[in-house]
Amino acid sequence: MTVVELFDRSPLQNLSGALTSDADRVVFVGANRRRLEEHLAVYRNVVARFRPGTKIEAMPVHKYDMSSVAALLCRIAETDKPVIFDVSGGDDYILAAAGVAYEKCREKGLDVRLSHFSVRSGRLAEFDDPALRAEKRLELTCDEVIALHGGAIVYAKQKKNGTVRWDFSERGFGTDVLTLWKICRADCRDWNRKGAMMGELESLSDAKVRDPKSVPSEVSVPYSRLRESGKTRLATSLLPHLKTLAACGVIENFENSEKKLFFTYKSHQIRALLVKAGTVLELVTYLAAKNATNKSGRYIYNDARTGVVLDWDGKIHADNPSYPDTENEIDVLLVRGMIPVFLSCKNGTTDENELYKLAAVAEHFGTKFARKALIATDLQKNYTSLARFTDRAREMGITVIDGVHKMTESEFCRRIGSLTAQ
Repeated sequence: MTVVELFDRSPLQNLSGALTSDADRVVFVGANRRRLEEHLAVYRNVVARFRPGTKIEAMPVHKYDMSSVAALLCRIAETDKPVIFDVSGGDDYILAAAGVAYEKCREKGLDVRLSHFSVRSGRLAEFDDPALRAEKRLELTCDEVIALHGGAIVYAKQKKNGTVRWDFSERGFGTDVLTLWKICRADCRDWNRKGAMMGELESLSDAKVRDPKSVPSEVSVPYSRLRESGKTRLATSLLPHLKTLAACGVIENFENSEKKLFFTYKSHQIRALLVKAGTVLELVTYLAAKNATNKSGRYIYNDARTGVVLDWDGKIHADNPSYPDTENEIDVLLVRGMIPVFLSCKNGTTDENELYKLAAVAEHFGTKFARKALIATDLQKNYTSLARFTDRAREMGITVIDGVHKMTESEFCRRIGSLTAQ
């Protein structure tokens, strides 16, 4: 079977026919030769996961010459049987040419079909069978969605500040995240302050004094050093917080003697949550998305990442850290089927610049199909400024979910799951 894809600005529409059929050949027909050639390698990689062995090629055309485009499609139908013209996307002139070619091919008795796949609903329809449905939901990964839009996810193994793959199989890590969230949600502003103070205390530890670039597993701070640096109040202010963390088991071997303040982090992952305050909200949002289900009990999102560093052109210069790559970080990235969802998580106040950043990233890596939302604990605005902020977000197609620290787990899951509702 051959599928003819009418090349569109949206990569998701370009692959709909190829991934919903048993195609052994996919032909991309479009007017932009450069974009066709640039995207073929990525398309081959994605299609190979679903349809190993499928041959993919491109045929550039002049989009305003409908007669020649129609003739090309007819020639493909005459040599390949059966053939599907996928009209899910494409330029208007080329779409019109596909309709003309379909009628001509049918008049000749050729085995051709005209199909359309809706990326948003997952519905597949054919001209002769409008009730046809896709056999199963097409599910892309976060990496595939970003790659299809010309970018790449930068991971920590590639660059120091890249995307971290959290290990929830680590002893009790998922439970610990929820425990820390319980502390955070009781007073989000205080949690932010304590996170900054934890980082400051760690900077005074023996390990950091020996090597400022180290990532210590323990914090040992002599009180003499605290006095010399004028930071005794820091330790005093943190003591109740440290005792709470010790009682929860996320820091261990806690000791507060006359000579020193000492504790070990339960793990490096726990350390990351304690010294960077906003990470807890990101992970709780991630867990809510992973647990979100529809009415039939099916999980809504098929893939998710947190702290996602996105390289805009997909060329990661890992061997040259000083190279000025264009990168952005998105707090949480979800995928439902083929649709990406970009989330910005704010454990405190924010401004309209965050909305513009979120909108720009979503537009670049998701085009018209992307969903975007701002997840916040407390935007800390008065009524007038909050109304202006939410109105601006609405104009930009951004959903604002505020006050998540007051929500139950099930309510949070429901709100996250509703972001891709039809």
